[in-house]
Amino acid sequence: MDQALLSEAFGADLLSLLKIPDEPFNPNIEIGNTERFDLELQHQLRLFPDLRAVWGMGVRQDRGESEALFNTPATITDNQWRLFANLEWRTSDQLVWNLGAMTEHHNSAGIKTSPKLALNIQLDRHHMLRASYTLAYRMPSLLDTNQDARWTHSDGTRLAQLLDTDPNLQPEENRTLELGYLGTLPALKLDIDLKLFHEQVTRGLGTVF
Repeated sequence: MDQALLSEAFGADLLSLLKIPDEPFNPNIEIGNTERFDLELQHQLRLFPDLRAVWGMGVRQDRGESEALFNTPATITDNQWRLFANLEWRTSDQLVWNLGAMTEHHNSAGIKTSPKLALNIQLDRHHMLRASYTLAYRMPSLLDTNQDARWTHSDGTRLAQLLDTDPNLQPEENRTLELGYLGTLPALKLDIDLKLFHEQVTRGLGTVF
């Protein structure tokens, strides 16, 4: 580990004013171990000649150990489960609808459902239009809800709070409307993928210093 002196980080005059003895410390807070366990089961089936479906479920657990990041030697865990399903309905040779949804449960954020609706229009075998609307959620990560990184003197004095989070942090909400075009020009050996989209993010998750 890289060591430094408190006086190099805070200044000898400040330590003297606060009557805090100088000592070596480790300024690096990116120390620790994380693990992720994820299991998903999926089933595909054809309900009718023009209607296909896929559905499934999954569970995930994230574990982290870092006294530098979490201010505790204990193992921190996050548990999630999810259910999802998607229908593909071919109403004609040119029109294909997709309707899907995923319901997630996060141990700190609760239950959220993310729906999606899309329409593919096949103009001919070389050109296709696509439109979709999605409401999605990004659940808080292990670090988003549990970080408590600080520099502390050996006598217990807190010298600096580097990162602090809200354990009741709500998931990020993302609404996206997308229009797209997929095309192939064989004579030019050219593939085209154009997208026009509008994205609205609410309660964005990030780091503020």
